[in-house]
Amino acid sequence: AGDKRRAATIALRIAQDNGINLNYPLAMAWFGRASQLLEGDEDCAAFGYLLFVRAATGHGSMTLDEIVELGRRAAELGRKFGDRDLEAYGTMAQGLAQVAFGDPAVGLARMDEATVAAVAGELTPWSTGWVYCGTIGACRELADYRRASQWTEAATRWCERL
Repeated sequence: AGDKRRAATIALRIAQDNGINLNYPLAMAWFGRASQLLEGDEDCAAFGYLLFVRAATGHGSMTLDEIVELGRRAAELGRKFGDRDLEAYGTMAQGLAQVAFGDPAVGLARMDEATVAAVAGELTPWSTGWVYCGTIGACRELADYRRASQWTEAATRWCERL
């Protein structure tokens, strides 16, 4: 109906659904569609989500600085447009990159920052679950079982309130 931002947001959700189901060619095609729809329109929350996906999928082809910058810009767009989910995703992307590139202390601190927004009830249910899973998974990969256990307990309390 002419709303390219909304169409791009839907395309990104379809890409995400396909990625979760391990249908990567279709996921990347929908991501490409979202990129085309947002071409030249970089001052919106939808573009922030596009940046987040680029950061989340760029570990094999980008440098740490490039990924952190994408996450920073996504979080900034989230703040600018009042989208707490996007802000948390951008912060999470930075943390995951820092963990993956060998700076777990800084990375986990960024991830804790995003996850406390989930604990505080500031995120939608989908984003809350995603942020918890990302943080707990990173803790598991680093064998930081105490931190993983503490976030798991917080996630369990969140689930019990639903």
